Amino acid sequence: MAHSSLKNRKAKKKIARLDPVFKEIFQKSIPEIIKLVSNQKPQKISLLPEELRFVKQLRADLLLSIKTKNRSHILHFEIQNYSDKLLPEKMLLYKIAIKAKYKKEPEQFVLWFGKGNPPKPQFKDKSTLHRFKVIDMRKLGLRRFLESHNPYFVILGIVSAREKRDLELIKERIKVLSRDEEERKEVMKNLILLSDMLKIKLSREMIPKVEIPVEKTTLYKIGFEEGIKEGKVEGLKEAILLDFELKFGNGQFRKSKLNELKKLLSKIDDIRKLRKIKKAIFSAENPDEFIRKIKEINKT
Repeated sequence: MAHSSLKNRKAKKKIARLDPVFKEIFQKSIPEIIKLVSNQKPQKISLLPEELRFVKQLRADLLLSIKTKNRSHILHFEIQNYSDKLLPEKMLLYKIAIKAKYKKEPEQFVLWFGKGNPPKPQFKDKSTLHRFKVIDMRKLGLRRFLESHNPYFVILGIVSAREKRDLELIKERIKVLSRDEEERKEVMKNLILLSDMLKIKLSREMIPKVEIPVEKTTLYKIGFEEGIKEGKVEGLKEAILLDFELKFGNGQFRKSKLNELKKLLSKIDDIRKLRKIKKAIFSAENPDEFIRKIKEINKT
């Protein structure tokens, strides 16, 4: 059991390292991503601030405003490469926050890069059903990526590469697309980072020598376990606050209790206790009862 737990922690640490690299590549592949997920032909694309305030501040992976011939849209993307049971509920929270800020309902997409089954495309509880789209990027096929004229989108083809020959095709395609030496080095650097993190072997002699920050390689492990734990704790707290809003509303009395709830949660970092608190809200009939349950759980 202990060996299995250690193995899972190591896997999660490796997976979490992918996030900033994927986000950078995605931001440079925006037009291709929009074509990939919808039939819309944007005439104008604008990056929107990722920070959103609802019950607390949120940060979306990618938030876009696009204008087409007939109307404007807001697209929300979450880039996911590890299993997260709280993700469907987070998507609901993002939707509510985005709609409150921009007065438009967003089109939401989860882009899945992980192993195993992708997350379910909906959040459902006793009173709520929220749907969004989940796209398994691994099943799109390498050809779709190689046909792009964007070198960063070509890099994403690494997730659907099946053999060494596929990786050689990706590198050769990038060489043709990136005629500028500096750009090619930057693109190749990202390719090396992804291959290193995904443990995919590349023949390095074909890639120009580039300096890669040690903190972005799989050898850099200091502080990462703490980062994973912090992310889970914050995710649980967000979910608890959302459940509170959905069940008890936002009247003046509830708002005062919401502030009390935030103070209580700020002092709790035990994941086991937070999970118990999240379950307790379903049996609580009013905010006062829920607050009492939290205090009892925190004492155990």
